[in-house]
Amino acid sequence: MDHNAPSIKLSRKLTKLASKPWITKGLLNSIKTKNKLYKKAMNSSIASEFQKYKKFNNILTHLKKKAKLNFYKNQLFENSNTPRETWKTINKVIGKNSADNSIPIIQKTVPGASSLPHNQSVAQVLNQFFTSVGPSLARAIPPTVTDTYLPPSPQICSSMFITPTCSEEIQKLINLLDDKKSTDPYDIPVRLVKLSKNIICTYLAAIFNNCVQNGIFPDKLKLAKIIPIFKSGAKDIASNYRPISILSHFSKIFEKLMHKNLVSFLDTNNIITKHQFGFRSGLSTFLALNQLHNYILRLNDSGQYTCGIFLDLKKAFDTVNHKILLDKLNHYGIRGLALDFFTSYLKNRQQFVFANGVQSDKMQITCGVPQGSTLGPVLFLLYINDLPLSSNFFCNIFADDTALLISDTDPKNLEKKRILK
Repeated sequence: MDHNAPSIKLSRKLTKLASKPWITKGLLNSIKTKNKLYKKAMNSSIASEFQKYKKFNNILTHLKKKAKLNFYKNQLFENSNTPRETWKTINKVIGKNSADNSIPIIQKTVPGASSLPHNQSVAQVLNQFFTSVGPSLARAIPPTVTDTYLPPSPQICSSMFITPTCSEEIQKLINLLDDKKSTDPYDIPVRLVKLSKNIICTYLAAIFNNCVQNGIFPDKLKLAKIIPIFKSGAKDIASNYRPISILSHFSKIFEKLMHKNLVSFLDTNNIITKHQFGFRSGLSTFLALNQLHNYILRLNDSGQYTCGIFLDLKKAFDTVNHKILLDKLNHYGIRGLALDFFTSYLKNRQQFVFANGVQSDKMQITCGVPQGSTLGPVLFLLYINDLPLSSNFFCNIFADDTALLISDTDPKNLEKKRILK
């Protein structure tokens, strides 16, 4: 041990430097050399000794900066497909930390909130806000001119069939669960689910198959735990917090099974519009922008002017009308027990907010698709799938972000053209 790993006494400064991941053994040795040169220069009256130290220090400073830059470049490259880790790296670089996550008293009040303890009142007010913002915006949407909500596209004749699962498939899905995720609404950690997978897989497969046969999604799996994350602005305003939804681990497993069946049916029948690039395998924001760019260039080459309207729908996922969505699912071939399953999936959903270490009361969710879910994004795609067919504009969509383009050889004519058919 003394020969291969001798103990080395380091100063506090050197110990701190050694803890930095970009400081290599070579840089550490150079820092020691620099310190020796500094002492020698300070104890000597010869000017050349100080110049020698200064030159060495300048080179070392440049090397340390370069090593730090290369380290974070590699970190960003390695985590390019993981937004969470990318933001961790960025926050380290800019020195941002989240030391204080406490939430002060929220200005917006609910009945009885003032009589509750402060922490309980904060959680209650935030939950009331999160559950009401979607329905409030939905009520403000102007009614349609027709009584029907069915898409203008032809009805899909074939119907969706749900393939039964087995314990082996359940076990694979459990293995894919993220170990870093926090406990679910029932305070069950992922690690416990993984440790017991050999025992519970058979039962989970039987429960899922039974649910499908009866067109039911269990109410216990519809509960969401909401963690409020501060965005910007004043900390005492509810709208300045973003809700992060955490669902049951077993809900995620069941949703992934149904997601596989649903996406397979949609792909087989080419149901999702080619103008949609969000939440689809093999498609990305780059491809969406590329389509938009090429379309504008082609119009420009043919001597046409292009006008664009870019939409960012407010609380798009939270304002989805369940009746309209279910009517569209039926139109697209999701009928019978499959439709019963999705009807059950959307109904009787509840959530509570966990803030400042306390939990609010549970509240009902009356509209929208579940945030943080696997099925929610696909259901939303079906909800707005007929948008390109309902407009005279060229549509380019990524989830709810929509670009509408229209062209003409005379720019004055662009103002006269109608958006909707």
